[in-house]
Amino acid sequence: MSYKNENMKMIELHENGLDIQFRIRENGVVELADFSSQEVKKAVMEPKDDICYPAVEIHRSGTGSLNMHAYKNNINQSSVDFVYENHELKAQAGGKELEIVMISPEKLKAVYHMRLFDGVPAVQTWTEIINEGSEDQGLTYVSSFMYQGISRGGEKPYYKKTDKQAIKESNQIILKELENIIYDND
Repeated sequence: MSYKNENMKMIELHENGLDIQFRIRENGVVELADFSSQEVKKAVMEPKDDICYPAVEIHRSGTGSLNMHAYKNNINQSSVDFVYENHELKAQAGGKELEIVMISPEKLKAVYHMRLFDGVPAVQTWTEIINEGSEDQGLTYVSSFMYQGISRGGEKPYYKKTDKQAIKESNQIILKELENIIYDND
């Protein structure tokens, strides 16, 4: 593991042919900046001033999305409320496990786990949510693997990169096939 930038801490793992890099932003939000094969040319997701891409997506009941109308489970306000507290890389039988602990103002603790397996270029992830506060908290969604870098590059955010014309043409083909099936059965 290493830290690179004075302004942003980095957690780096180079295991089993995988390069994994978490960025801890100045505001404490933990982002998965790179998750790629060591054989692939690197294009680490660069931070943007106006948006964070949290490694764990958490939606608390009653909160909304950030600048993403109609994108229910993308970059929820709750997710950017969780800030880095600490991390540890532990040896496990057959591999290693990275734990990253984050805490929210509501005293919800998120413990992000990434399990690495000796000799296998794959990971297992899960997140524990622990309520350390006195108030009940409703959760509607938790995702333990959010890698926004999969669609990195270009000027547009990932949700505006869809080729709408290709989708429209594909849907028209499907509808035509369905019509043929329906009329063939009459």
